[in-house]
Amino acid sequence: MDARYVVADPDWESNNIISYDCLPGREPWRIHKAALPYYKAASYYLNNVHVRISGTSGDSGVLLLRDLIDTYNGSYCSRFTSSEKSISHHAFGTATDLNGGMGANDNLKENIALINDEVRNFLTYNGIKSENNVLYYDYTYSGNSLLWVFQTIPETVINYILYELAFYRAGFQWGHYYVSTSDGMHFTLTDNIRISHDGNDGLRKVFEYIEAYTPEE
Repeated sequence: MDARYVVADPDWESNNIISYDCLPGREPWRIHKAALPYYKAASYYLNNVHVRISGTSGDSGVLLLRDLIDTYNGSYCSRFTSSEKSISHHAFGTATDLNGGMGANDNLKENIALINDEVRNFLTYNGIKSENNVLYYDYTYSGNSLLWVFQTIPETVINYILYELAFYRAGFQWGHYYVSTSDGMHFTLTDNIRISHDGNDGLRKVFEYIEAYTPEE
């Protein structure tokens, strides 16, 4: 058995953990029922927001945000953090990992500088544009991190875009903003992440949006 694994109370799990089709047609996500309103907001943005990234990496064309998700790497998982010193937020069903196979999203300190440099210096937001009556957020990438790409988009900026246009707007924090490491695959609701997306050390570029999620009554 994995040393990080924690045996959850079966009654607690059955009473609190639910399955939610965040990306219809793909694997359901197991989350805490109290987190459902936030995941519904994230799902709305992932399935309705369009984006385009062009430049030295090629041209992605106009894509839905969900098309930037190669792998879903889990939400609820009863275990410790990687340090084995505290319970992971995954154990409460309030965190989700995406695109874990992309090297820039590995939980490594050196990925702080990598992602910061790629987003700050080589990813330009050009505003809202339209093609075939579809409004989308337009970006240009001018860097040279082209060894690993997905949908012609460098993997160094993909989870940033997912956070900027979906998870941030839905109330999540991002593991890239940890002080001592970058965990770019990690989107969480209950962590104590001190770096703010729209603060001096944050990477926010978009301040006006096309669409707005309206919670169900």
